[in-house]
Amino acid sequence: MMFMERELLKSIASPALQAVAEHWFSARGEKRMPSWSDLSPKAMAPQLPLVWSLKYDPATGEFTGRLAGDRIARLIGQGFRGLPLAQAQTPSAFGAMQPILSLVVTEPALYLGGGNIFRYENAFLGGERLLLPLAADGIHPDGLLGATDYQRKESVTKGIQPAVDASFWFDLDGGAKAGASRPKKLAANAH
Repeated sequence: MMFMERELLKSIASPALQAVAEHWFSARGEKRMPSWSDLSPKAMAPQLPLVWSLKYDPATGEFTGRLAGDRIARLIGQGFRGLPLAQAQTPSAFGAMQPILSLVVTEPALYLGGGNIFRYENAFLGGERLLLPLAADGIHPDGLLGATDYQRKESVTKGIQPAVDASFWFDLDGGAKAGASRPKKLAANAH
């Protein structure tokens, strides 16, 4: 097990997110990162309600919905597949998440967020969010796999948007990046 893999896995509190990360590492094999087709829904069956995925267009920098598990789809409240991310979120939520998603696919890097990860009305839902890059050729990112485990308040469905609290970054070729602090270019967008 590589240093980065150990560091990420021991940083994740949610058993469901640990299982998703373990599958990503297994699907990755000897490649820098796995492709969408390397992933096995069967291997992540218990975690699928918490899993979501985005396609990434390197030419435009845009993200488009690919998949949303049942619990994630209920929070979004609209069709996600094929929907540009900018249309799935409020401008402020998009402004907070876009830089994080972009760093996952442009560095590429692994991201673990914790604490208050969703905002609704004047309250928050706590949990963890995991973002892992995907690449059809194993080298150049063209999407990401996300998984979000949050407090069970299923009645909260209207107006919920992602929020950013504590952020942890892991380099594909090393370990943790600069501890728990946000990269400087993200600090202005944090809520």
